[in-house]
Amino acid sequence: MIGRRTPLIAVAFVVAALALTGCKPNPATTVAAPSPSMTPTVTASPSTSPGPRVVRENEPPGPGIVATGALTSGDGKTTGEFTVESFGGGKATLTITGFRTSHSSASVLLSAWPRPHDPCADGGSEVFSELRAKDQRVIAFDLDAATDWTYWSEVDVTIAADPKNPVSSKQGLECQNVIVARGELKWSISPMRWWLAALKDSGPGPGAMGAVRKDGDGRVTTYVVAADDRMPEIAARFGIARSELEYLNPTRTTPGSDDLAIGQLLNLDLMQRGRQLDPSLL
Repeated sequence: MIGRRTPLIAVAFVVAALALTGCKPNPATTVAAPSPSMTPTVTASPSTSPGPRVVRENEPPGPGIVATGALTSGDGKTTGEFTVESFGGGKATLTITGFRTSHSSASVLLSAWPRPHDPCADGGSEVFSELRAKDQRVIAFDLDAATDWTYWSEVDVTIAADPKNPVSSKQGLECQNVIVARGELKWSISPMRWWLAALKDSGPGPGAMGAVRKDGDGRVTTYVVAADDRMPEIAARFGIARSELEYLNPTRTTPGSDDLAIGQLLNLDLMQRGRQLDPSLL
C-alpha cells in the first residue's frame, strides 16, 4: 500500500540506566563504570588484516578491540579518544580517555548516522553517560546477538541547548541537545550481512517499477519507490530477500509492512545503511 508513513528509528542497544533521545530534552544519564572484573585493560590494537574481521550473521563479535576513534570539535575545546572493546556474548565497553572540554558536564551519545553539518542530537541516538572535564570513563553495555554493531556511525558529545541562545537543525527545528564534539566510529569488524555490498539490478517489473540511482562507479545505491510497489518485489529485483532489504533500511522501513510512499527513497548501499535521513519523509 502506498501512503505517507513515519520513519522508524531503529535503536538496538540495551544499556544500563539507558535513556533514548527523541524530540524531547535528554537529561544526562550517568552509567556507573563496570565492576573490576569487567573493566578492560586496553592493550590490543585494531585488526591489521587486509580487511575487517568478518562477523557472522546473528552472532556478536568475539573478544577484542572492535572500533576506535577520536573526538574533535569546531573550537578545539572538546577532545578525547575512544575505543569499543568486545568481550564476546554481546558484552562490550566504550572507553573514553584523555577527555577535555570547556563545558562543566556533557553527555556521550552513540549516533546511527554521521552529523558533520547538523548541530542537533535529537534522534537516532542513545545516551551513554555523563562526562566531566578530565574524566576517563569506561561504560559497560550489552547488545542483542542479532544487533549489527556497525550500524552505529559516530560518538557524539552533547550539552543541553541554551534557551537564551537557540540553535536550529538543518530542518529548521529548534535543537534540544547540541553536539559540541563528534568522532567517527572506525570499525575493524565487517557488517553482519557483508554479502550485500554490491547489488545487481535485474530491471523493473510488477511491484518494482521504480527508478534506480547509481554512484560514479555504476553501483546501485538508491531505489525510488513508484506507484503499486511492494517490498518483496523490490527485494527480488535486486536478488535479495525482503528481510535483507529491510536490513539495508533500518530507519526507512517497518519489518513486514508494505507501507511505502511514492517517491520514497530506499537505500541499497551497505555502507550507507541507516546513515542517511530520507528527505522524502521529512
